[in-house]
Amino acid sequence: MKNVKKLLALLLALCMLVSVLAACGGNSDPAPDNGEEAPAQSGSEGGEEQGGAQEVVSDGPKYGGHLDVHTMYETNNIDYLRSQGVWGYVWSNCVYESVLTRDAEYNIAPGVCDYELSEDQLTLKLWPREGVTFHNGDVVDVYDIEASVNRFLANYSSAKVFVAPYVDKVEVVEDKVVLTFSQNRERVMYYIANGRPWCAVMPKEICEKYANSLFTDVADAIATGPYKITGFTAGVKIDLEKYEGYVPYESGRTGMAGPKYGYLDSITFWYNADYSSSTVAMLSGEYDVSDVIEEDYRPMAEQQGLVKHNLGDTITGLYAIFNTYGSNNVCAKYPDLRKAIMAAIDYEELVNVYSDGGTTVGGTPVILDEYNTDIFETADYYGPQNLDVAQTYLEAARAAGYKDEPVQLITNSSAQSVELLALLGSYLDAAGINYDKQTMESVAYTKFIATADNNWDLMLRYPLLGFTPGTMHDDIKLTYWKNEQKDVLYDKLDSLVPGSEEYMAAWYELAQLTMDDCANAYLGTTQWIWYHSNELHTNDPGEQRYFYNAYWDNPEAHQK
Repeated sequence: MKNVKKLLALLLALCMLVSVLAACGGNSDPAPDNGEEAPAQSGSEGGEEQGGAQEVVSDGPKYGGHLDVHTMYETNNIDYLRSQGVWGYVWSNCVYESVLTRDAEYNIAPGVCDYELSEDQLTLKLWPREGVTFHNGDVVDVYDIEASVNRFLANYSSAKVFVAPYVDKVEVVEDKVVLTFSQNRERVMYYIANGRPWCAVMPKEICEKYANSLFTDVADAIATGPYKITGFTAGVKIDLEKYEGYVPYESGRTGMAGPKYGYLDSITFWYNADYSSSTVAMLSGEYDVSDVIEEDYRPMAEQQGLVKHNLGDTITGLYAIFNTYGSNNVCAKYPDLRKAIMAAIDYEELVNVYSDGGTTVGGTPVILDEYNTDIFETADYYGPQNLDVAQTYLEAARAAGYKDEPVQLITNSSAQSVELLALLGSYLDAAGINYDKQTMESVAYTKFIATADNNWDLMLRYPLLGFTPGTMHDDIKLTYWKNEQKDVLYDKLDSLVPGSEEYMAAWYELAQLTMDDCANAYLGTTQWIWYHSNELHTNDPGEQRYFYNAYWDNPEAHQK
């Protein structure tokens, strides 16, 4: 494989040399109209630039052209109610729009609907904002909104658990859809008003056709976003084309609440989980955007002028998660063993290998600054590798009955996961902690870790972060951590006003319990790195780069 990679690199280098020689001849294209090259634009486009790659400032957004995007997300569904993963939200947010969304400061904002929320947060009124139409040209009305909310409540797994039990009624009253809630629960509004399209709006007839099922037919994927789905091959690609009838919401807001313009004619999201072939495809121009350039090829990417951008704060985090439920695993039995493992890890090295330098180490597993706490950073097993602390906890585990049975490390078979598992193994070797490691095909791995009694102890996982402690991902707070006191605290957080004195007291108590129990350790906040041509820009005013606001300097050179 190494020889094949070197051969591919040599071939690409030769192609580049030919291109450079041609550009030096008398028939080279003239310089851009704006004259000289300049640094990246401000906003979400203004991440770090790698090496000599400089981004040419655009004269302004231009319409047209096609974009080929490489994704590590397995494109195996098009229904917004299916579990999407972070990469899945990248394409689905181009197509689907929720009734409500959030701005960059996490304030509730209009989506498809304008709204009114009562002071006690027990009554929510929704009505379609002016100019919103479906991809078939029909105007969105309140009955479409009502049917979409009901489909969300009946089919989305988290809505069935955290929203539907607290919804007394969904009804149309005087040209508005009125939701009446039985209790004020933070997670109710978290799922209804979110940057992800969990509560997306579709035509009433489609919602009723799939009232209790999921759709796979492109013809049924009728939504309201700036792009519509025109092709879908499971496990291969999703094709999007611009919806000409889309009317941007000029709200002046930021983040996901900002306007969407849909500059491109079309976008194709290509699934490819192989790092080597996706890297070569990016360097050869088969892809226009990718988050993967293998280390061996990065000098070549720099030479080609590809722009490497750190895109700022996103909604994912890297966690080490222990299985504290299982009866077949040793880490569930010995909290001190869990702490010994964490002390043996070099967090900074691990997260930088994971993210290619795009992860912020440490902090608290929420996005809003008001919930920052140093509890996570002051634990003696948290942060840099500390083998003395690891030995202290290992001896305490042995005193409690641990007999050096192997810790079971598992991961999926992707190249990155295998690399991370090898690095994790080296840390445990240094600390003298016995372990076994196993890789599995992705589907088998997902099923295996979902069962607590299976023999696994530790996994690395990057679920979505919550904006507040009460909205942290279930993987972190519910799925693998067995502790009744924790359950009481999470329920209390959900019923309190976020940021209130009582809420903050419960959060600090929970943060301390998390460290004392060491059921999981938050390693860092992911800041996605993307590689792309310096001819590609974005007009996205939010914190994240979303493709509905990407455009080419020269769209005529990028046709499908």
